[in-house]
Amino acid sequence: NQALLNNASSIQNSLDSWVPPAGIKVIQIVGWGLDTIRGIRYDDCDIPLCPNNLSNLDRDPVFTLDGDKTVVVPSANAIQGVDTYYLNLRDYNQELFLNARRNRDHVDIFEVDSIQELVKSIIIDGTDNLPKHITTTKPIFTDNDRSLRFRVYSPVFLDVYDSSGNHTGLVPNFDPNSDLRSVEANIPNSYYLEFGEAKYSGSGSPDDITIVLTGEAVGTFTLEIDELSGDVVSVTTIFKDIPVVENTHGVVEIKNESAPLSLSLDIDNDGISDAVIEPGLGVNTEEVVNILRGIMKTLNLTDKQKTRLNKVLNRIDKVLAKEGGCDEKKKQEKCENRIKHRLSNTLERLHKTLER
Repeated sequence: NQALLNNASSIQNSLDSWVPPAGIKVIQIVGWGLDTIRGIRYDDCDIPLCPNNLSNLDRDPVFTLDGDKTVVVPSANAIQGVDTYYLNLRDYNQELFLNARRNRDHVDIFEVDSIQELVKSIIIDGTDNLPKHITTTKPIFTDNDRSLRFRVYSPVFLDVYDSSGNHTGLVPNFDPNSDLRSVEANIPNSYYLEFGEAKYSGSGSPDDITIVLTGEAVGTFTLEIDELSGDVVSVTTIFKDIPVVENTHGVVEIKNESAPLSLSLDIDNDGISDAVIEPGLGVNTEEVVNILRGIMKTLNLTDKQKTRLNKVLNRIDKVLAKEGGCDEKKKQEKCENRIKHRLSNTLERLHKTLER
């Protein structure tokens, strides 16, 4: 709607050109160090035959640590030539206060004791000695500033925990008449939000992190994990197109930046892992077999049906075991082709068994 766009542009121009009245001193307080949305990236629809119109575009929020979780620094310090103070929220939130963690951001920035001390100093004492975490120049990242970002595409719930059991994610709404979703962010410098069908979370804590995924329905999900050095993504780990059913339990443990990640998947949520999946383009044949065993437990099958399916899955296991014996001495290419043919026939038999 062009009229709405013109009106928004007019308001923005008015705000950009605002100057404080004469005789009024303006002081800017700028929060820094928390993941903040700085824009939205649009992409065309990936579904086959999907029309390329606005309603079908994929949308992903673009984050930066140059902000206070709501306002980016270039907006918070937009007025030139006035006193400006920066609050390092990232470091502040890492400290214990009465043996408890704090997770301050834009909405409660004036509850930060350093800000309260600063305001008092400005009014009474002057600002020769700035409170802890307050500077007159924007903070810079250090080598120890590690951050993580998580993205998951349905149908799973996303929960994040640190080693102390602090949780970030959805929590039950205590109002039974409300359809609003309640969120808590108890891990320092963490957040959770939903954008379209995707779920986003992140943590700026140096602590060990555990990602817990719980199946909402039958389908597949993709989990993406960004590891950041400063405000730059250094590594992205992807678990792509992972099968899931309702109540499936998945866990990824992140202990340090150098340790390789894996996804432990308990399809039927019986406390026993059905597959340990390495990151990459998707699940391999062996992982699929283990996942199928887990899915089979969730189905209302007769003993006869379970026996029939187990026979087919056992046959696949044997074929896969033989695949490992294809070395150079056995003419590897010919051996592998023979194994693939057997595997294809066995999978076809599995398909027919499932249809029955």
